Amino acid sequence: MATQRAAFKAILASDTTPTVGLLAILPGGVLDAAETIDGDGWRNVPKSVSKTRISPFAVIRWQASTVYQPSVVGSERQTAEVYFYQPQGYDLIERAITRVKVLLHRKYTTTDDRAILYTEFVYASGELYDGTMELGGASCQFARFMNYFIRS
Repeated sequence: MATQRAAFKAILASDTTPTVGLLAILPGGVLDAAETIDGDGWRNVPKSVSKTRISPFAVIRWQASTVYQPSVVGSERQTAEVYFYQPQGYDLIERAITRVKVLLHRKYTTTDDRAILYTEFVYASGELYDGTMELGGASCQFARFMNYFIRS
């Protein structure tokens, strides 16, 4: 098994179904912001074979956890946002958001650090422009998922 963070990423990063799997849509893969993105923009993102453009990819960003339903002892909730990038346009991003919903929405996951973990899709952003200039003006959107859990 794995931690909540690792399990969430593994679900996405292991979807290799030909043509429709997340890695078929995003050949640059799935990154965890805490592990791989260091604020240097272009230098650390997956690039196309020509090395002149980004390769479509996703980055998972975690938010703080908060108490959920105080009547359930020890229950919490935590938001995870999956940011999707592609060089231009939104066709791959839209397909990726749809695929991630299939993989995560209303799913239970077993982890080492959570007794119960349940994930729900809650929101998809519109087109984002801020912060993509260091990526050559790449197209960006994110999908937000709420994770409900009781710690082990």
